[in-house]
Amino acid sequence: RGATVFVARSERFPLPRHEYYIDDLLGLAVKNLAGHMVGRLVEVWNTPANDIYRVLDDDGRETLLPAVEDVIVNIDPERGELIADTSLLE
Repeated sequence: RGATVFVARSERFPLPRHEYYIDDLLGLAVKNLAGHMVGRLVEVWNTPANDIYRVLDDDGRETLLPAVEDVIVNIDPERGELIADTSLLE
């Protein structure tokens, strides 16, 4: 209790489809539906309703994306990108 637990990447169990380890998401390039760069995912906030993805662009501007199907269109850690429908946030 109160201790930090580390599990080697090679020892982690596979997650179900569309579920990801947070460290696999951090650093992903976040793009909108048109393919324009929004920024990089720098933090994941766990909230009771849904996770929030904190994205920062090169100028330090912040975008908060609710991790819900209507906003997060595709996550592809192998390609290093996350596609989001940012029009829903305007």
